[in-house]
Amino acid sequence: MKKGCNTTGYYGANCSIPCPDENCQYCHIETGTCQGCKTGYQGHRCELVCTNRTYGDGCKYGCGFCSNSTQCHHITGKCFDGCERGYKSDLCNQNCRAGYFGENCSSTCGNCLNIENNSTCHPVTGSCSEGCEHGYQEPTCKEKDKAAQTSLTVVFSILFSVIGLVLMMAGIFVFFKIKLKRSNHNRKRDVTEKNIELSSHGVVQHYDELHVRDPEETYTALKKAEEETPYEEIQNI
Repeated sequence: MKKGCNTTGYYGANCSIPCPDENCQYCHIETGTCQGCKTGYQGHRCELVCTNRTYGDGCKYGCGFCSNSTQCHHITGKCFDGCERGYKSDLCNQNCRAGYFGENCSSTCGNCLNIENNSTCHPVTGSCSEGCEHGYQEPTCKEKDKAAQTSLTVVFSILFSVIGLVLMMAGIFVFFKIKLKRSNHNRKRDVTEKNIELSSHGVVQHYDELHVRDPEETYTALKKAEEETPYEEIQNI
């Protein structure tokens, strides 16, 4: 006995009469009583849409992780208001891929350890399961570690202070070295000039003495020196 028409939604001898229930997929070939509902409907006369977060043929499929656990579309299963945090796709049945988290998987993970080895953050909260890289703060490893940052600042401050002090000392040393060198040079120059001046003054003075002395007096002195004999010199001794 034939139970239904091959063409869905019709009944009768020639399968030309539409089923009385709009959402009926198969109805009795003779009476038109609904034998099965269209996708997304349920009930004796298929007058009810799928509920309790179900959808599809016979309402046997569960909705995905729709935002706020709302009912998905009774036929397609699509979520009306997006997905819960950590899920994506129209049906909200796919987890975030590695490196992403949050609403519609639109947020990127922080500076998690071993991220290059496919270690990722929690798809919902974004927390790093294996901790953070150096200098970042848990749980999401996105904020700079204030303690580490402060320590680094102190280290750089001390380093720059030491470098500045060394440069200043070097500058002072070079300054005094140049000053001492110039002072020695000036002192040597003054001594040289003074020696030259004294030498010149002595020559001039000696010349003046010779020039001023009476020629006759000079001749008499020389003559007297010639007349003295070695014998006289011995007696004087």
